[in-house]
Amino acid sequence: PYTFVYNGNISISAGAYKRINRFMGFGFEAIYSIQNSFYQQDLKLKEDFSGDSATIERNKSTTSKRPGVAMKAGADFYLSDRFCVTAGGAYYYNESMSMASNHSNQAISKMDIYLVTAGLNYKVNDDVWLILAVNGIYLDGEYNLNQSGLSLSLADEVFLFDAAIGCSVKF
Repeated sequence: PYTFVYNGNISISAGAYKRINRFMGFGFEAIYSIQNSFYQQDLKLKEDFSGDSATIERNKSTTSKRPGVAMKAGADFYLSDRFCVTAGGAYYYNESMSMASNHSNQAISKMDIYLVTAGLNYKVNDDVWLILAVNGIYLDGEYNLNQSGLSLSLADEVFLFDAAIGCSVKF
């Protein structure tokens, strides 16, 4: 009765960080996600339009996640031994497609994600940093569904703003 599906793509990433001097450092990371496909099946309740009867159908589908790309870059600027200002950005692209085994349903989604972040870090001691961060996220997505002769296309842009308080502890 229990199943496990790993639906993330295996990724290859490479990056570097270089502290230029005691006041600033820069980092960059690139990630390539390899295509991944997985098979799913579940039970679906199908009711007739009158509501008088219902049947349970086995729903089988295959989902393919296309190769994806992500790039991240950031910088930190040390104002003193205790205060550090950070800034960064990232770009992610992913695309996936699901298809029912009888080819009656097909769903395709594509998404571009842009992230800008800034933060202020305070060094409490050699092992503890307090962090205040803000993030701005822009999502540009598209979703297309073809199901038993019915077609639906959605496209939307979303702006998100997020703030966080955290603590980093070295041990």
